[in-house]
Amino acid sequence: MRERECQAPVHAEGCPCQTCQKTTCDGCNATNVDHFTPKCIAKVWGWNRKQTDAPENLQWLSRPCHTEKDRTTPKRKQLACKIVSGKTVTLDEYLSAINGR
Repeated sequence: MRERECQAPVHAEGCPCQTCQKTTCDGCNATNVDHFTPKCIAKVWGWNRKQTDAPENLQWLSRPCHTEKDRTTPKRKQLACKIVSGKTVTLDEYLSAINGR
């Protein structure tokens, strides 16, 4: 799997995810394969299944980091829909969405 920077706004201590570059779990945080661009957002962008599940769109995350990243997905999807419809997204809207606020 290609190296990518994790999008999770907060990382668990001892996180075995791609961001921390650990290769083993600390015993409590199993890793998950995460879609760097979530499936629901990829659909908004018009990606097909092959593009959505391409290796360059996958990364390893710990369960806590995966949960934290997923928390931001609804707002990021709203931004994607707004962009696709031709509307402008402000920097404040963008930062709020990626930080899950």
